[in-house]
Amino acid sequence: LLAYGLDSFKKIRVIEKCSFVYNPDREKSREGKREIVAADEAYLLVPSGGKIKIKKQVFLKEELSLPIRKGDNIGTLVFSDEYRDIARVQLIAANDLNYNSIFLRFWYWLTGKIKK
Repeated sequence: LLAYGLDSFKKIRVIEKCSFVYNPDREKSREGKREIVAADEAYLLVPSGGKIKIKKQVFLKEELSLPIRKGDNIGTLVFSDEYRDIARVQLIAANDLNYNSIFLRFWYWLTGKIKK
């Protein structure tokens, strides 16, 4: 029975620890872009002979405010098939993100008020 299980399924790594996941723009920061990486590795068990379609989705926290420090939890990466979530990995910031200068913060605030 154990040999059947080992022969029928294989373990695949879908993401490595600290591997790049997403890079959204953040115009209000001095750095401009933030890099988001996986906090841990994720593995899946899949049938050896079969095919499986895996969907990858990035869910960022809704309330992210500057400053963001390297290693802060930013969201979740979810791997799913047609029916259910298979694996979840926390996403963390790969670099620090700080505010722009006082003038630029005021400018973004002012333009945000005008657009409303």
